[in-house]
Amino acid sequence: EESKHKYGGLFSRMLCRTWPATNEGRTAPTDLRLLQHMLTWQPCAGILKLFGEASDLVTFLNEDSQTHIASYKSLLGTVIQELTKGSIVTGHLQLLLQHKKQFLELCNAVTVCSPRKEEAKTKKGKGSGKQDKSGNMVTVVKVGDTTWPVRQLEKVLDWRGKEMT
Repeated sequence: EESKHKYGGLFSRMLCRTWPATNEGRTAPTDLRLLQHMLTWQPCAGILKLFGEASDLVTFLNEDSQTHIASYKSLLGTVIQELTKGSIVTGHLQLLLQHKKQFLELCNAVTVCSPRKEEAKTKKGKGSGKQDKSGNMVTVVKVGDTTWPVRQLEKVLDWRGKEMT
């Protein structure tokens, strides 16, 4: 328990120091600036995974850090929705195309399921994931009431990129 508080404090300091706020932290970053930060700050995907939905570790972070993680998740969800609906801001789409690998890593970090083949056999019937045609579990991102397979998000991103040219 003590080590969780210690690491929570360490992660909190790291999150707060790297947060892309302006005006000495008094002004929240724009969506474009925050998205750019998420796509270029290497630890972001790992932090989203570590402090994800199923983790109780987020409670060991300070309030500002919890808010920052919620902002990451919220913006990522919004960007995925806009990407799939075709209503994404051009600047956001350009960033996603420029940092495609990191975007997909962020998506994988917030997946609702990604069991390995052998785990999929034991988890069948629990209703937590989707299966592809061969019966393997598919890694999906849940945004609101909609789930998107990460592979499909990659195809949609490529498609939107072709639409721009």
